[in-house]
Amino acid sequence: MFLLSTLSGIVTIALGWEQFYASFLSKEMSLPVWLVLLVIFVSAIIYVSRGKSSPIPEELETIEGKQFGVQQIEMDGKNFVNCTFDGSELVFRGINGFSLQESHFKTPPRITFQDYAGNTIVVMKALHKDPLFRPYVEKSFE
Repeated sequence: MFLLSTLSGIVTIALGWEQFYASFLSKEMSLPVWLVLLVIFVSAIIYVSRGKSSPIPEELETIEGKQFGVQQIEMDGKNFVNCTFDGSELVFRGINGFSLQESHFKTPPRITFQDYAGNTIVVMKALHKDPLFRPYVEKSFE
């Protein structure tokens, strides 16, 4: 059935091409520049956002009673329960949430923001430099 429908569509286009060209394709259209730029911008946003999508787990992976030394630890999507961190680097990507329950830090952790979380920090820092936006940025942390 699909093949028959496709074939009939091709035949219709082939037989009616001259009329289609005369009615639509040969006409000159003028579009406002802002509309063309808006379509390009929205298309670019959709294209870029599709490439970075990743599945977000519904539940956090539980890690219990583990000791971490000097190493990078991916925080996204994890629930750390009764864990010990000693000189660890906590990496936040902003893909999913995380949880720390009854965990301990022997030394202050190094915190790194990457990907989505890193982009957010860069924007917040830039907005905070502007006196006009500074109060709004500060209110977002209250």
